[in-house]
Amino acid sequence: MKRQRVLLLGAAGRLGTDVGRAHAAAGEPFDLVRLGRRQLDLARPDVVPDGLAKASFDVLINCAAYHDTDQAEDDVALAFAVNGHAVQRLAQLCERKAARFIHVSTDYVFGGDAVRRCPLTEGDPTAPVNVYGASKALGETLARLALEDLVVLRVASLFGVPGTNANRGNFVETIIGAGRQKGELRVVDDQIMSPTFTADAAATILKVLKGGCSPGTYHLVNTGATSWFGLAKAIVQRSGIAAVVTPCRSDATGRKAARPAFSALDNAKVREEFGAMPSWQDALGRYLRAGGFVENGPPAVAGGECGAGSARKGQHPVPRPFLFGGSPSRDTAFVATEALYPRTRNLGNLAFRHAIDLHLGPRLPVVGWTEPEDRVNAAGDVGVVPAANQLGRHGDFGRLAQRFEAVDVPLVMIGLGAQSDVRFTIPQVPPSTITWLHRVVERAPNAKPNLAVRGEFTRDVLHRYGLADHAEVVGCPSLFINPSQTLGLDIAARVGRQRQRIAVVAGHQQWRHLSAIEQSLGRLVSRTNGSYIGQDPLEMVMLTRGEARRLSTRSLQACRDHVCPDMELEDFVRWSERHGQAFFDAAVWMEHYRRFDFVVGTRIHGVMLALQAGVPALCIAHDSRTLELCETMKVPHVLARDHPRGLAEDQLWPLFHFDGAEFDANRRRLGARYVTFLEGNGLQVADWVRLMAEPPRMEQPSAKGGAGGKR
Repeated sequence: MKRQRVLLLGAAGRLGTDVGRAHAAAGEPFDLVRLGRRQLDLARPDVVPDGLAKASFDVLINCAAYHDTDQAEDDVALAFAVNGHAVQRLAQLCERKAARFIHVSTDYVFGGDAVRRCPLTEGDPTAPVNVYGASKALGETLARLALEDLVVLRVASLFGVPGTNANRGNFVETIIGAGRQKGELRVVDDQIMSPTFTADAAATILKVLKGGCSPGTYHLVNTGATSWFGLAKAIVQRSGIAAVVTPCRSDATGRKAARPAFSALDNAKVREEFGAMPSWQDALGRYLRAGGFVENGPPAVAGGECGAGSARKGQHPVPRPFLFGGSPSRDTAFVATEALYPRTRNLGNLAFRHAIDLHLGPRLPVVGWTEPEDRVNAAGDVGVVPAANQLGRHGDFGRLAQRFEAVDVPLVMIGLGAQSDVRFTIPQVPPSTITWLHRVVERAPNAKPNLAVRGEFTRDVLHRYGLADHAEVVGCPSLFINPSQTLGLDIAARVGRQRQRIAVVAGHQQWRHLSAIEQSLGRLVSRTNGSYIGQDPLEMVMLTRGEARRLSTRSLQACRDHVCPDMELEDFVRWSERHGQAFFDAAVWMEHYRRFDFVVGTRIHGVMLALQAGVPALCIAHDSRTLELCETMKVPHVLARDHPRGLAEDQLWPLFHFDGAEFDANRRRLGARYVTFLEGNGLQVADWVRLMAEPPRMEQPSAKGGAGGKR
């Protein structure tokens, strides 16, 4: 059989060097021809075809690039020549030779979405914020137009053992050197990315060459995300340097080129194709040992201590969490509401599930409560149960007690709440529900509490049933979606805006004691050309999803009578089609809110998503589940019983009692408690969540100083 012949461009750089090392470590399974700048200068795209015309190869790997991000702002033509037009010529050459083209790109093709906090997938649109990113995005586009057998590998924030032309100047070594010399470092904390060890990236590239993969784009990064500040802190701590690291803003660094505020990449596609990528923390530890920055350390091994779920003797891999409860809600546009709704039930549940996925993910595997126990036990190392108001006389969860009996993996429950009246009367909880909670407690990862509850009332209910010692009050994870440390102050700055467009979070058509309130909210929607957002039950979701005409007459009348009783049915249908909205994606829901000046309603999670989007919002509390969360998390609220005739537009701002500083301080306290709870159960928390829970540091912008990643 003919041996595969591979050409490697950029062979002398960090990544190219590690590709060569991986090739040698694997026993040289194919012929690898290394080419550096002296053999082929991509700065002259016109000569690229001539330089390779006589070469024979089956695969061409391009690790070469113009990557000086700041200098590219001045050398625009050169950056686009190397990263754009030369890549096009390479792709065209591969097309003529029927060769596969593996092109290494960057996370800097993203960054234009300033509010994004969910790791970016291969399907997300590119939006570069600097010349370097734009030139790399152009190279991707031109290569795709030139041939089909193309594999684009986006890497990010690379660090690696130096190659033959790489001086010791990557971010990790810069921090170590500066920390030893200065003892104090200021590093940007408003850029979130996915640090990646070149040895791990190279090991996966070798898998691409040996086993093949479908053409397309892959995010080839270590698992997890952090800021440069978070990375710097980890470097200093692990290398034992006596240095203090403090955060600063990007505008304090004096850098010429803008950097993405958020470019963390989702590597789920790589995981599915080639196996799990190690976490960036694991990768950093191996790199520090390999570089001699940690004494007596073993050599670096691509794949990591937690790669493929393995661990070295004496060490423990990071547990792989999965969501135990619910089911994915993707491609919802193609699914009928009757089939889609049972996946989530109350759409407000999406808020805390989305939050947990951001904090522990991204894109955690999801296993439903009714799925076979063998699938549950094989889904991961720790099952994270997203809970709601299950504690109350209304719910009998005996069937779940039986299901959880067969679960062998450790369990952590987040968001458990009790349901009662606004007087916080301790409810009579069915014994079978208490048995279910005992099954969860029995499966705690360790001796620490594994029930995160909504507030003190819920813990009081658990105390009655002997479970309070297993509970920690953290509020709801949805409080921690927005990473800003000053979210409350940002919301307060919007109070009293003249332009008034109102979104209403719809209630339940059977809540007849709240009909007057719901009707007043319906009038607010009509008067302000607002939005009416359905959460639960099915009939309200269908109504607000544009399917009013599919409801039975009886159901449609019940909805009409609850919201707009003075309308004829046909007029109400048209009203719902004009103003109704239903969301099966929490991120899209928050994006919708950005167009509004105020959000109000009886649904706590619909209100919380508005606050996370930075929009003033008011919850109308009508039972313990809403009131407990409002009080625990300092959510602006009024009691429904105090407004039996509803709310008028001119009452909204006077009723919006909100102290932004108090909200932020409370959010930090709960956030710190939440992080401690998760880490106490062995779960790895995203670094931006830790940063959000820390007090903000007010930095004065300066012309110099501040470290950030150099590309």
